[in-house]
Amino acid sequence: MGVSECETGKIEKIVTTGACEASGNGEFPLSFETLEPAMTPALPIVGLNHIGLMTRRLEQSRRFYGQVLGFREVERPKFEFAGAWLVHGPLMLHLIENDRAGDPEREIQTRGNHLALHSDDLERVAALLDEHRVPYRKNEIKDKGIRQVFFQDPDGHHIEIGTYPSTPPFLDMAAIDRIELL
Repeated sequence: MGVSECETGKIEKIVTTGACEASGNGEFPLSFETLEPAMTPALPIVGLNHIGLMTRRLEQSRRFYGQVLGFREVERPKFEFAGAWLVHGPLMLHLIENDRAGDPEREIQTRGNHLALHSDDLERVAALLDEHRVPYRKNEIKDKGIRQVFFQDPDGHHIEIGTYPSTPPFLDMAAIDRIELL
């Protein structure tokens, strides 16, 4: 079967790669909307522990996250590769030295993979980015009351700092609390 048949037919299960088992061709279905609910419960995830970022510029990234974003370095296990564990309040980043890490893009992107952080003082954020000579791009979503500043770390990982409502208006937390998981 091809992907289109996989999309419209009943899919009995998804193999660990996420591929449509019915297709037998290893391709991903274009839409998971037709999938029947899983018969097994979701993984028992209780929170986010850390975000790992590959870097070819470990020392630059260590300084950037420390001096610009205010992370502090903590002890990490003695791995066989260089890196750094950085914390800022409840947030933890693992910088992982890897030659396959990317290069900064010339244009700051607002619609790609990125790390999003919250601040109540975007004017101060912009002033400090200026002070550190970090180029940035501002964005505003007026109908949601969201203001954002986007920039890149030394390896080109995009970072967003924004002001957001305490509970985003598109989330009805009371309704989410009532959802019964399978």
